Amino acid sequence: MIYILFVLFIACGKPANIDPTFMSYNNQYFKLSNAYGIVPQYSVDIYFASLPKDTLAECNTDSNGRQIEVSDAWQDLTPLEREMLFDHEATHCYCNRKHTFFQNNTEIPYDTVEQVSTLASKGFLPDGCPQSIMYPYLVSNECAERHHTEYIFEMFKGCNPT
Repeated sequence: MIYILFVLFIACGKPANIDPTFMSYNNQYFKLSNAYGIVPQYSVDIYFASLPKDTLAECNTDSNGRQIEVSDAWQDLTPLEREMLFDHEATHCYCNRKHTFFQNNTEIPYDTVEQVSTLASKGFLPDGCPQSIMYPYLVSNECAERHHTEYIFEMFKGCNPT
């Protein structure tokens, strides 16, 4: 953990302000990113915030840096759903990934609800689960259980931490 905080401080010039609720998720994300040879370049503050009704969490960038804001609905999620939500938002903030999936090594955006509905065979696995953790909606607990390993691998596939 000290190494992770040291890397954050050196790379970013300031330590991250992380609510204790999210510290273990952030540490796990850094361990995974390290295993894939990726060193995030940003300090990201992570905290609970008041968000629009249908928004569970979001990564924002402003003059204060990058933040992951998480709604109180976090309390209603299963442990696996929490992990998937955290990893999704962390991948936005640390890896600059958008809502995309990969097909034949090409990154394709999920962009809008309308586009998602027209991609019934693209971006989804044969069992109907999203192909990517970067799907614009929370990956269900059932899909996360079935495809956890694939989601983690794919999460870092398009990672661009610069």
